[in-house]
Amino acid sequence: MLHRLVFLTATVAALSVNPIFATTFSTLGGDKGAETVAQVSTPDVDTYQNDTNQTNVTPDQSQTQQNVNHIQYSIRNGDVSSVGVNLGSWLVAEHWMTSAADFWQGVSDEEASKGGYTAITKAANPDAIRSNLDNHHNTFITENDIADIAAAGLNTVRVPVGYWIVGSDEHDPSGEAAWAQYSNGTVKYLDLLITDWAKTHNVAVLISMHAAKGSQNGADHSSPCDPGNSHWSAYDENVANTVAMATFLADRYKDEDAFLGIGLLNEPNASTDEEKLYAYYEKTYAAIRESGNDCVLSVAPLLYKQSPDVMTDFMQAPSYTNVWVEWHPYFVWGYEDTSDYDLTNTAVKVNFQNSVSQWNARENHNRLFIGEWSFATAGKFSDNQEGYYEFCKAMVDVMYQAGGGFTFWSWRLYGDETGLNAWSLRIATTSAITFDASGSSNEQQYIGTVQAPDSEASTTATSTSGSTSTHVQYSIRNGETTCKGVNLGSWLVAEYWMTSSADFWTGAVNASHGEYTAIAEATDPGDIRSHFDYHHSTFINESDIAEIAAIGINTVRVPIGYWIVGFDDNDPSGKAEWKMYTNGTLKYLDLLITDWAKKHNVAVLLSIHAAKGSQNGADNSSPSVYGSEFWAEFAENVNNTISMVSYLADRYKDEEAFLGFGLLNEPNGDTTTDVLYDYYERAYTAVRATGSECVLTVAPLLYEQSPDVLTDFMLAPAYTNVWVEWHPYFVWGYDDVSDADLVNTSVKVNFQGDVTQWNSVSGHNRLFIGEWCFSTNGKFENDQELFYEFAQAETDVVNQAGGGWTYWSWRIYEDETGDNMWSLRAVLRDEKLKAILFPSSSGSSSAVTTSSSSDQEQQQQQQTTTTSSTSTDQTQQQQS
Repeated sequence: MLHRLVFLTATVAALSVNPIFATTFSTLGGDKGAETVAQVSTPDVDTYQNDTNQTNVTPDQSQTQQNVNHIQYSIRNGDVSSVGVNLGSWLVAEHWMTSAADFWQGVSDEEASKGGYTAITKAANPDAIRSNLDNHHNTFITENDIADIAAAGLNTVRVPVGYWIVGSDEHDPSGEAAWAQYSNGTVKYLDLLITDWAKTHNVAVLISMHAAKGSQNGADHSSPCDPGNSHWSAYDENVANTVAMATFLADRYKDEDAFLGIGLLNEPNASTDEEKLYAYYEKTYAAIRESGNDCVLSVAPLLYKQSPDVMTDFMQAPSYTNVWVEWHPYFVWGYEDTSDYDLTNTAVKVNFQNSVSQWNARENHNRLFIGEWSFATAGKFSDNQEGYYEFCKAMVDVMYQAGGGFTFWSWRLYGDETGLNAWSLRIATTSAITFDASGSSNEQQYIGTVQAPDSEASTTATSTSGSTSTHVQYSIRNGETTCKGVNLGSWLVAEYWMTSSADFWTGAVNASHGEYTAIAEATDPGDIRSHFDYHHSTFINESDIAEIAAIGINTVRVPIGYWIVGFDDNDPSGKAEWKMYTNGTLKYLDLLITDWAKKHNVAVLLSIHAAKGSQNGADNSSPSVYGSEFWAEFAENVNNTISMVSYLADRYKDEEAFLGFGLLNEPNGDTTTDVLYDYYERAYTAVRATGSECVLTVAPLLYEQSPDVLTDFMLAPAYTNVWVEWHPYFVWGYDDVSDADLVNTSVKVNFQGDVTQWNSVSGHNRLFIGEWCFSTNGKFENDQELFYEFAQAETDVVNQAGGGWTYWSWRIYEDETGDNMWSLRAVLRDEKLKAILFPSSSGSSSAVTTSSSSDQEQQQQQQTTTTSSTSTDQTQQQQS
């Protein structure tokens, strides 16, 4: 079920930016008025020299036992993105965030607003301020905060630190020891966070170099000795100090589970020399990697150069590992004269969206990380609460597209206990707000959807035009969200085994051979067709889609037959076999896509189940000759399928609920790979020629489903939105497998190994599990708990598919009672199974969940086999 941010309906008056700290954060426009600092003519970066202090670690670290289930490893490895928050003003105090704190007493607001160094050195009693600052460090962020952060669903904290945290400066030719002016001993709090609190609560820690020696931007959050001026790159000793600091911290925490990495320099700006900045990044990377530390290292462009055209080819894989590019997009400064409407619809939905899309579109790009952002504006939306919610939602939609994830600025401010402050995420999380940080691309959801707490779907029907871009289909298509879906099996392509008690089979001969045979061999074909039409109009209706959405399902996969388009322009025989089927089913598909699915925020994926000539001879392809497949044998059949796909793609390309096509369901038997793969290429070209960028899934021959097939077929960037589809069932071929082996070998080893191998291939297309279920061939009759373990294990693996999954199927006839595992609506009557599939919808605190740690554990396992666990034809399906 989607985890959603529920915004308060309280006033947003507190969101206006106070001019006293309007310069605290820099924007994409940069600090245009900064003075240039003369640079010393010496080599770019002094060679890094280790000193004895930089190899010390805390006593406990040498004995640390790693926990590979910690979320940090999944973030570092790219299985999960950061969904986090900054611990701003904790170890680097910022006056605007803490102006009511007692440690500023004795310092004027003017001096305090220039940063910690000025506040201390200009104070009447510097030691008193240092003492009060130490109390602030000790109380502003505690383990309770980390527990609250984790409970809110966040998986990462970003921690600003200053160069004085090291407690020394080996690069100080002046002998001034400016570092000693700051509050000392702050490393002990960072130790507590990384070695204890974040480890305990499964939160990753990214350290941010906020205050480098000499200041990289002159702003108060870099605590400069010379406020407003940046001298960091003007003196080589400053750069060398920062290299030493980063290396010290990386070495100190390299074996800690919670340590994610370091943001190498926060918001370099003003007179910072770009050439020296990039040289620093290279030098620091080399120094940290030399110790065997492969932590994440984020590199930031000059603040006013944040754009998808900068750092595009800087420090890229495979020469460099775990390098992220960091941006800080704020919509406060520089937007004072922008209307509320344009702020949302142009600044965010067009400009910001395009920047992120352009970055992600590049081949082999480093992951983008949004290190700072917030819901603050320059006093906008004061009379338009709904407009403000739309602005927040639009921002969140884009944030989730950053491959490295994001961290909101910030967790808390002084005096944020009441009221809504757009800089304090703590206030938001005390107001029934939850986040989905389970992490994998198949779990990332909105944290900004503006809805009532119990609402699970958008409730406003819209016309077929006027796409809103908030429909979940766009998030699935763009890779921000994965399918958690169900098939609408036996609706528009009837399957006898699922509907055998239905009256439309009355009088049919060989109904188990599929619709064509049932109608063609019937005593009264016209009568059966009329009964079929009644079935189409009643088997699935809007109430089903509403119920599906309420559960938390975001996708339906709809099997269709080639006759749905109502014509065949590729019929040299003139037989017009398509007319044998029930006609007019297109109107039901129209209802689903243009009305029901749009209204209830459910994406629709069409599956070409029954191609002309049949691609597998099975009843689910409704062949004209049961058991035989002629699709690949005659060119007119393939051409018909391309025409069908192109027609439907053009018909629905502007419909926001339309996700795409499964280009051919379970090709098998005599279908040849040469014809099949050529069809996929041609169908792709035809669909894209309509202007549709919908998802297109390609399936291998059914008996060739494995991670060794289609691995390099139709890959990006030459092809877009192509998924590879598998149908793993644990029914046929497992008759002689014990219950325990079915769970522990077939699923946990073989199936897990296949998915892990697929996901490990560089540049792989997203994997989509188009069909699967909990049905077995009579297993677990005497061991219910082992059956639940089987269901959990299967779900854990399908949740790792980058495109997601759709369960087979939503309903079968007479499933109103009982526990038929082919019917999801029957499955969901079992609270344990419901909790396994949709943890957040179960309502039970003790429910079994498909947790991120479970996913991580399985991904870490050494697999010994990659035997594919796929089905035989669905003609053999029996109700369990």
